[in-house]
Amino acid sequence: MNRTGPVTLMLGALLLLASCSGEDADAEPTPSASASSPSASATSPTPSETPPTMPAQAQDLSSNESAAAFIDHYVDLINYAAHTGDVDPMARLSDASCAGCQEYVQTFRSTAVPNLDWKVASSDVSSDDTAYGVVATIDSVEEGGPAQYRVYFEVAREDRRITTMHNVK
Repeated sequence: MNRTGPVTLMLGALLLLASCSGEDADAEPTPSASASSPSASATSPTPSETPPTMPAQAQDLSSNESAAAFIDHYVDLINYAAHTGDVDPMARLSDASCAGCQEYVQTFRSTAVPNLDWKVASSDVSSDDTAYGVVATIDSVEEGGPAQYRVYFEVAREDRRITTMHNVK
């Protein structure tokens, strides 16, 4: 019996549910309690899988293009954490104040989601003196078929961390 199917659907639908709950669009996405239910399998890092390497363009964070590349990399780290349970690379780029980021870190630390596959389809980037705001359209492959979500990320210029992550209605 495939025990990760319900968890994959829950995580894929997570951002959609946040927008349908009547909550403020600025609310951080949070995985539901079912993510750590007995039907979810505990994870440990898969030795054959290595963390994605940050591309040179994403390391700079001096332009809208570099901010979009940074978000592409962060989404790759979300996939990696979901597949392996190794949340450290994702956590290093997630500010402690980012509730949405921290919820995903906690969920993936205890829940394997090997079928999670998120890809950034497009990004709209804005910036000010302290941060980049990125609205990313995320394509998600799920058991029920493909889905698409719009997610807002805020990236602090100075310490290169995600400070906000939430669904966009």
